[in-house]
Amino acid sequence: MLNKFKYINVLLKNPIRVFSFFFLKFVSKKFARKKFFFHSSINKKVFLLSFDCDTQKDINALEQLLKKLKEINFKIVLAIPGELIKKNIELIKSLRDKYNIEFLNHGYYLHTYFDDVNQNYEPIFSYENKNIEFIQEDIRLAHELFKKYFKIDLVGFRAPHFGDINFNKKKKIFKYLKKLGYTFSSSSIYDIALYKGAVFKIEGITEISVTGCADKPVKVLDSWSYLINKKNELILSTDYYLEIKKLHQIILNKDYNFINIYADPSHVAFDELFFKELKNFSKFNLLNFRDIRN
Repeated sequence: MLNKFKYINVLLKNPIRVFSFFFLKFVSKKFARKKFFFHSSINKKVFLLSFDCDTQKDINALEQLLKKLKEINFKIVLAIPGELIKKNIELIKSLRDKYNIEFLNHGYYLHTYFDDVNQNYEPIFSYENKNIEFIQEDIRLAHELFKKYFKIDLVGFRAPHFGDINFNKKKKIFKYLKKLGYTFSSSSIYDIALYKGAVFKIEGITEISVTGCADKPVKVLDSWSYLINKKNELILSTDYYLEIKKLHQIILNKDYNFINIYADPSHVAFDELFFKELKNFSKFNLLNFRDIRN
């Protein structure tokens, strides 16, 4: 009975997500792929990759990650909560001076906790469960931090736990982003993209949706979903790399031109296999997020 109420609650909060989830179970693979891995506004094949740095473990891995990305000529896009930046301000400043980094506003307050004992991640909060006043403050504080410490007026945004916001609340958030001068976001998954396409506009903001797995678009290809605990150490499973290889076949296919995935630095920075696979996409890593237009 408890599960029944849980699903009813999800349906009431985010009916678009629920309908999209079940609809995609009945459509063809070709139809789904055309929706999520193609967009008519993009005139070249594009592979976008960004990194969410939500814990201190990710910050500790950043320098190694950026060094490896530079070696394979990959663009660097980072989403870091403001509180975490402030705790590591000198390190982030030095990395900013050394590497060409595109920063996304990822809110100010820490929104993820890593449990060292149980080796798992736990959300601290979600925008879906916060009022618009809290969300605006979270965005504004991060925006002002970048302006104060880096002399940067951010124009790109990624919501904490980005897919967990219903469409009506997302419209309010994007209206506020537009007021602050933002031009793009990458804070959506399959649900809205099913209706509006891989790249679309909300309240004047270009939304660049995050793509899912090649054969299962409702499953976002994020690194933490593929972590396994091996001798009390989290490592990426072989399934993660199988999914990456499938995406390589997608981008080589003449019918598709768009992939947008993300990972956490601490999961991939010291994994040579990750960068070996990534090199296959380097010739498609052509645009910054801010260059994508609907």
